[in-house]
Amino acid sequence: MTVKLETEFDVLTAILLGAKDVPLNVGNGQRSLITIDSPIAPNSSSQWHAPLRLSVRRDRFKQRDLDVLSLQSQLAISYLYRNKQDAILYFCNRSTGSLRHVSEKADYGKSLRHRFKDLKKRREYTVETQNRVQTTYNSYFTYESHPFVGSFYDSYKWRTLEGKWRLLRRLDIANCFKSVYTHSVAWATRTELLNKMHLIGKNSRKLGNDLGRTFDKVMQSSNWGETHGLPVGPEASRIFAEIVLQALDKKILTTLESSLSESENFEILRYVDDYFIYANDGAVLDKVSQIVVAELRQQQFEVNASKTADFETPFTTNVSSLKAQLKQFLRLALPVDGGAPSIDGREIGVQLKSVILGQDGNAAAVGSSLSLIDRALRKFLRARVRHIDSRDDAFELFEYVWEFVQSFSYQYLSAPSVSNCMKVVRLIHSAYGLPDHLTRLDDKSRRLLKVQVSDYVQFLVRKLLQRLVRVEGSDAEICYILSLANGCDIDLDLDNSSGELLIDRLTSRARASCSPKSDFAFVYLALSVTKYLLRFKYRGSVLFERCYDILKAICDCVFDEKFIPKGVVQTHAVQELLLMSVVCCDTFTSSERLELLDQSWLRSLLDSRGSNSSGPNSRVVNRFLKRLVAGTYVARADLHPFLWGDLDLEQRLYEKQPQFIY
Repeated sequence: MTVKLETEFDVLTAILLGAKDVPLNVGNGQRSLITIDSPIAPNSSSQWHAPLRLSVRRDRFKQRDLDVLSLQSQLAISYLYRNKQDAILYFCNRSTGSLRHVSEKADYGKSLRHRFKDLKKRREYTVETQNRVQTTYNSYFTYESHPFVGSFYDSYKWRTLEGKWRLLRRLDIANCFKSVYTHSVAWATRTELLNKMHLIGKNSRKLGNDLGRTFDKVMQSSNWGETHGLPVGPEASRIFAEIVLQALDKKILTTLESSLSESENFEILRYVDDYFIYANDGAVLDKVSQIVVAELRQQQFEVNASKTADFETPFTTNVSSLKAQLKQFLRLALPVDGGAPSIDGREIGVQLKSVILGQDGNAAAVGSSLSLIDRALRKFLRARVRHIDSRDDAFELFEYVWEFVQSFSYQYLSAPSVSNCMKVVRLIHSAYGLPDHLTRLDDKSRRLLKVQVSDYVQFLVRKLLQRLVRVEGSDAEICYILSLANGCDIDLDLDNSSGELLIDRLTSRARASCSPKSDFAFVYLALSVTKYLLRFKYRGSVLFERCYDILKAICDCVFDEKFIPKGVVQTHAVQELLLMSVVCCDTFTSSERLELLDQSWLRSLLDSRGSNSSGPNSRVVNRFLKRLVAGTYVARADLHPFLWGDLDLEQRLYEKQPQFIY
């Protein structure tokens, strides 16, 4: 891969991507072209990299760990997709029982302002999420046929299965990604002959750089060199697991066909790590389940007994019934044609509460309901604003919409998760922008409405922040709220107790969590708090000084040469995140950026990868660092891990989800 170097930031990015002999004089009136070797070439050396681990809330009581891969790991995956896409597609389409698998390479056009458009005939496949505005390429592939398990429950296939079978048992693989053995992909992608060749050293070269060996190497190198477990979150991990599980699906069916008689009918489907076993006879259901569990154990997978559930026709659950009721209510309350609603605003809170309470605080079920409300409300607003031409109608519409927003927000607090927080932020931002879409309203009425909208939004956002700063594990959600405050120009008055709690939280986390395998959600939080304080001119305040000291302590720890084992792990994703974020912050002074970045690890990195350096403290490295911190670099959403400037929150919100970084 050839890269053009024009600025110091280009040089830094090339070094982080693994380039060697990079000229450090680029940017000082100099330009250069440099080649970065393929990290998956047969003769390339294995280098270990460390992911950044983030802990986010899955629900009120559980956390979920997500991994953000280093830049070199992401580059290796990009090469893998490009060079091995045909093999990936083949091995992901061998099982007829998989409900979610890659089906073909995505050929969608993308624009920051437009939806993905299907250029071919309509089919049941999506680029991760159907009909959703995307601003990054969330996937290299299209998926068939259910991007979310909820779409399976609502599908024609589900109803057909209800009519065909009397019994259903659902099995869940416990801790699926962390249980995958990376070498198992070789078993899943090779024939028996190739497996035997691999055992003979002199013949192993004949295998070449096949998919199994390459994928194994990439996933190991991206995760500390570990062979047990995959990073959680990246799409590559899901594809890797799918290849292994599809091979296991075929093995399970082979065993079942030889163990059951022709009269013992059954059907097995799988959605990622959830198995759906259908039968008409309880004994057959038990027999099939036992064989499935036994085959899973042979590949070091265990079934989560607490999630095993049995259903009898109809398979509709209480949650499904409540969702059906919600859809019916939303059709009346939010007409898609933009007509006047037939529901009184006072009924909204009662109706929505009844749905949430009936889901027993299940964050996933609540999230599904919130998505329904979000989509319905957006469609309603797009149609309704065309009919509003008077001040009274405009204020009435906002009050009506605000009933949904307020109820939506409090229901998120009852069943919290990072994905539900994102939906709340998006909905509040939509309500905040309502006056700008009322084009038939006169300017004075629009200004008056904006004042009321700002007051309502400010009150609600402050309340959300006050709740979240007192809850453990909510770092990522606070980042969303601070982004919303930036996007809506809301001063959260952080000089009060919320600001103190926020800084105290960062102080305790920074002291306790600065080790390579820590939860680094607090680093995102520290950057988000710093961005907010700079945005609202808190510079010079005690609050900002404390926040800057915390950021300096984090940099001192992360950029120390002893942070990761020297010579064993090449890079750590948290170092890259922090480095690129500080470099791109144009509201820091040059002296502040230099104070944060002038560390032993960065100097050694520049010296080892630079073509004209004679040591970490050489004149060449010193000059490059000074030019780097003095420059102003335009942050691009598709490259930079943290955006400091104003951003279009509606278009770029999904980029802030760590699990969407591949």
